[in-house]
Amino acid sequence: MKKHIVKLVPLVGSVLLVGSPLALAESSLLTTPYQLAVSGGISVAEDLRGLSPGSTARLTVGIPLRPGAYLDTSVIGIRLPAEAGADRETSLGTGLDLRLERVDNRFNFLFFFGGGYLASKRAGETIAAPFINMGWGVGYEVSRSVTLRGELRGLARFSGDYVANRGTTYEGMSSVGLVYSFGQTAPTAYSPPPPAAASASALEQMPQVPEPPEPLPESATAPVPPAQPARVVSRVFTPTDSCLSPPAGTKVDADGCLLAQRIVVPQASHAPADLEPPTEAALAAVAVTLLRNPTLFATIRVHTDSVGDSEENRQSTTALADIISQHLFLSGVPAERFSAVGLGEERPRASEDDDAGVAMNRRIDIDLSAP
Repeated sequence: MKKHIVKLVPLVGSVLLVGSPLALAESSLLTTPYQLAVSGGISVAEDLRGLSPGSTARLTVGIPLRPGAYLDTSVIGIRLPAEAGADRETSLGTGLDLRLERVDNRFNFLFFFGGGYLASKRAGETIAAPFINMGWGVGYEVSRSVTLRGELRGLARFSGDYVANRGTTYEGMSSVGLVYSFGQTAPTAYSPPPPAAASASALEQMPQVPEPPEPLPESATAPVPPAQPARVVSRVFTPTDSCLSPPAGTKVDADGCLLAQRIVVPQASHAPADLEPPTEAALAAVAVTLLRNPTLFATIRVHTDSVGDSEENRQSTTALADIISQHLFLSGVPAERFSAVGLGEERPRASEDDDAGVAMNRRIDIDLSAP
């Protein structure tokens, strides 16, 4: 057993090194969050092995390949108690899976398949064998960076040493765990401009008394006055303001203020340069709710469709997220009460085989939750 463990340690170290976010520090995929998952559950071996249902544990690092696709590197432990006349079995190994995800509001639906290597000890004998596995799962976003995930997994080991006269043995696994997402897409609180810049911005919005124009020569033509800059916000809110009309279909309390929930605001344009009317109306309702309810925090994610260059799409949604942050801040919401991030096309809600799917992916998700 010690000899196999000595061989296994360098393999585990190599897999974790490849899976480390530091190894891809220069990758253009830094705009997609990495994931660290810890899970535990039940493992059931086929009856021919004379083993009772046991426990399994897994530590996984998820490396983003592209939006909705991850390479999962795992360290796996399995313990199976023995039935009468059999011996207990304990396994340790590593795995490498390709995981595909589809995000639907707070739910993540996933499919994965891959393989690895397990070293098992039973009755003083060590059995080392490769395996393949596949499965399905569902996750629920508990907070901005934590997801609760459940999985069902089938595993096949390739060795005739587990059961006589058989080259393959099978196991089924179910597990529940927590996933922590980290990286540059983690929303950060909006940083307001320095006081001097903020004061200058406020002065620009104040009405100015024009100076008397100088007399013009008779032959001269009067100049056209410059266009007035558009106001950033239409109103500054306070905690004493009444709640405004919330977006259709949202949950509200007895006072008409928004409750903790996800609000999805559709976007008419692929890459709007400013706030569209439905977005501005939703932000007004969110602003009043945040000021009246200090237990809530707003996490805002701006998405678009996959038309055009993916990097340009990410930059356009980031620019719109900055506009949203400025809008909320100038509406009276403290910067520490909200965050906004542009995710481009990386988290689609629907296939873009038709116009309806494209339109569903152009949206702004506003999560009201406890910080």
